[in-house]
Amino acid sequence: MTTIPTGEPLKVTNGDSWSWTRPGSDYPATAGWILTYYLSTPGGTMKTIATSASGGDFLVSLLPAATSTAVFPPGLYNWSARVTNGTNAYTVGSGKFRIAPDPSTAVAAQTHAETCLGIIEAALVRVVALGDVTEYEIDGVKFKKNKTELLALRNAYRQEVRLERGQLGMRLIPVRLS
Repeated sequence: MTTIPTGEPLKVTNGDSWSWTRPGSDYPATAGWILTYYLSTPGGTMKTIATSASGGDFLVSLLPAATSTAVFPPGLYNWSARVTNGTNAYTVGSGKFRIAPDPSTAVAAQTHAETCLGIIEAALVRVVALGDVTEYEIDGVKFKKNKTELLALRNAYRQEVRLERGQLGMRLIPVRLS
């Protein structure tokens, strides 16, 4: 079980049990506050995670079932935590965390960025073989791009894939002292 004692995790694994506690602080569960997490998935869908009271704090506990961790595709997620008491609502936190693929699955699922990168790279091969302009299709939408546009798209999606995989390292910025 991935257990984070206090606060949100930075990384969890799909198919594992997830559990963490968020302190109630200014909005304790004992005062009637309810905490819900809102997650923006890599494909742009919004999902929610309900919590339960644990004294004044809030407990997240998801089991690896079809209705729990397995419904979250692997990738980088934006999350927001919001408390409500029936009248008021406050966002009490936000951030990002990564959901790693289930290691027990035979084929790792591709993120949206990985899928688009593959399509764009295939389109670049066609441009090299057939000429300067190519047509390709993503999710039923047809595109017509030239080599320059495809290279720019490929670079953008490469960067997104590296970010999703946690492969963007620190950049060194040269500084000149006078």
